[in-house]
Amino acid sequence: MSIEQRESVDGSLTLFNTQYQESYHNLADGAKTETLLKHIMPPIWCQNLLERDKICILDMCFGLGYNTFWTIWKYLSLNYQGKIEIFSPEKDKALVEALLCFPYPQELMVLDGVPIQEILKSLQSKGEFEHRQWRVEVFWGDACQYVHFFQKQSFDIIYQDAFSPAKNPELWSAEYFQQISSLLKDDGVITTYSQKASVRDILKQLNLYVYEIKHQGIRNSRIISKTPLDYEFLHQK
Repeated sequence: MSIEQRESVDGSLTLFNTQYQESYHNLADGAKTETLLKHIMPPIWCQNLLERDKICILDMCFGLGYNTFWTIWKYLSLNYQGKIEIFSPEKDKALVEALLCFPYPQELMVLDGVPIQEILKSLQSKGEFEHRQWRVEVFWGDACQYVHFFQKQSFDIIYQDAFSPAKNPELWSAEYFQQISSLLKDDGVITTYSQKASVRDILKQLNLYVYEIKHQGIRNSRIISKTPLDYEFLHQK
């Protein structure tokens, strides 16, 4: 497998995975914009996260680490005082070598006082990095195996951000969603960029609530919950 650098519309860079024939982010939406508006901000809008002592997040999957790193950056910028734990699988350990030289957005180059290369090197060698109030764990291996490592109702948030259903179907199957939904707390949410009707139907068959978030200037996204969400910006599907 090889990877190629691509620039997205908002100026932030991403990579193109030649094995899956997809970029890690949608170029037309912007790598940074997509990460913040489709994954990081919706749970903040829908939950009292900033009041919680601890937030546990499952990031499916690590990729370039945008979801993980921007999450830490955003919560710290909002003066969140609790602990943040992020768990993420990634089968391509060789990807980290490319990331050590990857030009991340300026905000991420030094994250909470730590150079991002230091974080990446620790994730590569130890599979984890902890600093002050936050901790990141990366499992180098099969994501389908990894989701069976956790107890039920372990997570406040799950970022469902794998390659597309057409390219990575095992991470969009009914069996997979049944497992990750069992890991979600009763008041937790799953975020995803996917608009596919087949994915929506699987989620509804699992008695989950599926809502569309309409964004200006970029494609819409979805947020999934175990209990109804009542916000004007959510449109139930």
